[in-house]
Amino acid sequence: MNLLLRLAFCVLPAMVLSVSCEDDEEILAAYRQDLVEVVTDGVGAAAELRLDDGTRLPFARRRLGYVRDTVYRMWALYTLQDETADVSALVPVLSPLPRAYAPQAVRTDPVGVSALWRGGRYVNFRLDVKTAGGVHYFGFIDRGCRQNAAGGLTQQVELLHNQNADPLHYTREVWLSCPLFGFAESLRPGQDSVEITVRTFSEQTKRSFLY
Repeated sequence: MNLLLRLAFCVLPAMVLSVSCEDDEEILAAYRQDLVEVVTDGVGAAAELRLDDGTRLPFARRRLGYVRDTVYRMWALYTLQDETADVSALVPVLSPLPRAYAPQAVRTDPVGVSALWRGGRYVNFRLDVKTAGGVHYFGFIDRGCRQNAAGGLTQQVELLHNQNADPLHYTREVWLSCPLFGFAESLRPGQDSVEITVRTFSEQTKRSFLY
């Protein structure tokens, strides 16, 4: 089990924004919620938000305490202020690279799939996970490439989920991101694809995305 990534359940925060009624004509900046990459600088300060569409936004206010010169996958709540991001909240999003696992470590316990979509360098998952509050284990299994009849390659990736004997008492929402940049040397943009397999409570869900 030490080969698997542990996820302590974390619900993305429901933000309650209080607005003063003393000045009804005041216009407040619109909040945005995005899955992003947070890039840190040489002193461990969050320096830049990178959106999945390629937009880069400097932080309006420095946030310290991160590992220096690192890229984090996160959910961000922020407003735009003069082409900078004024960030109110950051929540880490689990994003392990796909890899091969020993057969005894592979589990594909079922989950519910609320959404599955390509966002820049990632395939993103919004899952409904049955739990009693215990620890689950997630990862992405590299199932290898297959040659297609038309000549392209399809990289096969399957969601690893170990329920870890946690009872199915209630549902929690879990967000994951599967990095695709690790396939840059084997897949051709615009020609090859990535196929994602997720075991649900009723079937195996498969979705293909152009690389």
